[in-house]
Amino acid sequence: MNDALSELWATHALEPGKIHAMRIGPLQLWLAHHGDELHLASRLIDDTDAQADPNPAHPSEADVAAWRRWVCGSRPMQIALEPRLPTRPVIVRPAMPVTVLPGEEVAFFVSIPIHVAVLCVRDKGEQREVCEEPSVLLSNSWFGPPIEGELCYAVKTHARRRLEELRHDAHLAVCPITIQNRNSRSLTFERLCLRTQSLGIYAGDHHLWTNHGTLLNNSHDGMTTITFETTPPPYDHANRVLTARHEIHKQSRMMRAFGTFKSISGF
Repeated sequence: MNDALSELWATHALEPGKIHAMRIGPLQLWLAHHGDELHLASRLIDDTDAQADPNPAHPSEADVAAWRRWVCGSRPMQIALEPRLPTRPVIVRPAMPVTVLPGEEVAFFVSIPIHVAVLCVRDKGEQREVCEEPSVLLSNSWFGPPIEGELCYAVKTHARRRLEELRHDAHLAVCPITIQNRNSRSLTFERLCLRTQSLGIYAGDHHLWTNHGTLLNNSHDGMTTITFETTPPPYDHANRVLTARHEIHKQSRMMRAFGTFKSISGF
């Protein structure tokens, strides 16, 4: 893991009375230690704004007005950041549909924006969660039938094919997916629902990674199943666990064409 990424997920001591600025992709955090309290402000920075400071050392007046406080009771105060996957399943949609012909197999790298948990670290290493901040505000979507489906997040992805094409962004976790089409018909990858509760996050030399998944389109019943490995992915020396899986993965069966999806607004 390179020095910048390693430093980001390490434990940090907060100097009393000083504002500490930390940037994870579009997510800007400011933290300060006052007595037995932790103060925190956050902002999502639009990289398309040419006037935006890439790493502002001090929050603006609007950010100061949004400071939040937690009584942590820890002196000296230490904090740690932990990458986490979104709490709902994530529907990923490639920039353009990809069709896999019968009998073919293809591997993709799908990037998922992470959440960042702020943890207060006690003297003996005990960690207590303070808050969790999204690095990107994802849109809402629906997977499955209107009544039996579930609320998800949605994200667009380039679904890149080669490792060297991946962006070096601290706020993205790369999920490697292999699609095996064992059906007599072509399979079009337009949308795919990933149940992130079954995935861990691992630190590689250059990227964050999740477990590897295999999507199988079976010729017997026309259904699609996806299975995730329980071990780290075989890329980028990603063998250090940063976040454990919340649930044991169970093979999920998805409807034809990867399910039914509907965008939802107003949340």
